[in-house]
Amino acid sequence: MTPSRRRRVETLVVLGGVSTMGSVSTDMYFPALPRTAHDLGVGTSAIQLTVTAFLIGLAFGQIVGPISDVRGRRIPLLTGVVVYIVACLGCALAPSLGILVLARALQGFAAAAGVVITRAIIRDLYSGPDVARYYSRLFFMIAMVAIASPVVGTQVLTFTTWRGIFFIQVGLGVLILLVTTLRLPETLPLTKRRAPSARLQGFTLLHLLRDRRFVVYALTMACGGSTLVVLVSAAPFLIPNEYRVPLHSFGFIFSAGALAVMCSTLLNSKLLGRFSERRLLIYGFAGNVTCGVALLTIGHVSVWMFAVCFVSLIGSWGFIAANVTALAVRDYQRRAGSAIAVFGLFQYGVGGLAAPAVAIAGHETVDRVGLFVLILGLLGGAGAALGVSRDRRRLLAETASTG
Repeated sequence: MTPSRRRRVETLVVLGGVSTMGSVSTDMYFPALPRTAHDLGVGTSAIQLTVTAFLIGLAFGQIVGPISDVRGRRIPLLTGVVVYIVACLGCALAPSLGILVLARALQGFAAAAGVVITRAIIRDLYSGPDVARYYSRLFFMIAMVAIASPVVGTQVLTFTTWRGIFFIQVGLGVLILLVTTLRLPETLPLTKRRAPSARLQGFTLLHLLRDRRFVVYALTMACGGSTLVVLVSAAPFLIPNEYRVPLHSFGFIFSAGALAVMCSTLLNSKLLGRFSERRLLIYGFAGNVTCGVALLTIGHVSVWMFAVCFVSLIGSWGFIAANVTALAVRDYQRRAGSAIAVFGLFQYGVGGLAAPAVAIAGHETVDRVGLFVLILGLLGGAGAALGVSRDRRRLLAETASTG
């Protein structure tokens, strides 16, 4: 392995570790939702606020993207990791639901640094099809961590309380801080940084929101991601209540889903040499909608049927996330941080609203969850089709003008 290739691999591994702050904070915590609700004396819809708070914090934390376009990637990222450690400690020590919700919001706000800046760094380093390829590799590593997270969370609950999960996240944050400080270089040189102007940032934001293509892909990502948020946040309640199966089964089902998305993400990376991001994105949503239909119609039959739907739906995400992200930010290399920030604001804002929606609508059942998943999947699929159609028309117009 040449030194340059070794350096690229090392950087990608570090980015993969940093980007897990968001995944670990949710995936490890999901199995603890029923226990946390019981310990704090609150109901299902109330404890779902801890999921919503994290996602809303993650949405507003996207502001770190524009900041990193001005200040560089390294300092905002390190600052975010420090705040993340403090927020995890606040979650572990929270005496009430209200404090836990606030701490979770701060945790999500800080975790956004890992989510946004790692993606912006990839956009700094690569262009063209390599962007989607390296996003796939990044999401592959996130999926590897996601396989272990719910199992770890479930096992932690066998010998301690839900607070132990957050203490583990404190340790993870300290490790990420050390590795990032020592091994991750600055990837945005001074010559490529944007001027520190609030007016300029405002124009950038306005430009992104007026770019219909970008907004369509952002909403597509938001709807697709929300299908996962709805299903995963409801599963810890559905599995013991609907199927009368022990809660620890959730950890294994979720890990199977994470393994599926890991495999589909790797397959997506390999197929990008033969198929375009647009075609693979459509395939991903076709699978997503099919799983939504199956969950709605036959998901109630048995826990095994639910598990098949669950795993297949999460697996479809491997063909959605990397491709739609690459398509959305393709035209924004010099404003990658700002573009990914607005992109994430859509994704996590909609996800944060979707998480408690099922519980607020009434008692959580497989049918109701399946209906929400199907509606969101159809909306995301329609957005993907619209975005792909607009891209094809633009390509045809460019070809005609150059021909």
